[in-house]
Amino acid sequence: MISGLFLIAIALWPSISVGHPLKLSASLIEYDHKKKFIRMECRVFLDDFQLSLSSSVLKGRERTKLKESEKPRIIEAYFKDLYHITVNGKRIRLKFDSMKYMQAQNVLEIKFARVPLSMKKGDKIEIKNMLFFDDFGSQQSNRMALRIPHFGINQRLIGTIYEPSFSFKMGDLK
Repeated sequence: MISGLFLIAIALWPSISVGHPLKLSASLIEYDHKKKFIRMECRVFLDDFQLSLSSSVLKGRERTKLKESEKPRIIEAYFKDLYHITVNGKRIRLKFDSMKYMQAQNVLEIKFARVPLSMKKGDKIEIKNMLFFDDFGSQQSNRMALRIPHFGINQRLIGTIYEPSFSFKMGDLK
């Protein structure tokens, strides 16, 4: 009886349990035709992000010893390796803008600066999101919302280790 209660307590206690069961990221990619820019933001579980940063970009370097001024460069390097947005074969450079930690949900929201971009009919956008696949394999899924209203694109995508890439050709104006 006591051992059963102990196991239940361990499962329900967040700091003792083996982690959250969901392995996912959520991102939004939006294009503003009038202002001619594209932007991206991404939400990740903080503990997953820290684990992945340690094994990839930091390569074992202690994250607590990072200077505040180094964090944007490290985040940019991480996304440069694992999150690709290309338009007509040209890679969009994601430049860190801001981040916000939502402690109650253990979620880190990372926003990237707007990138000037003019898209027209016939242009092709490709998105490849490989966040956390090296860390969690097929357990990981990457949910993405792609909004390009001028061309009638409002897609919800789920990237997996087996299908991390999506492409769209800009069609008739809406």
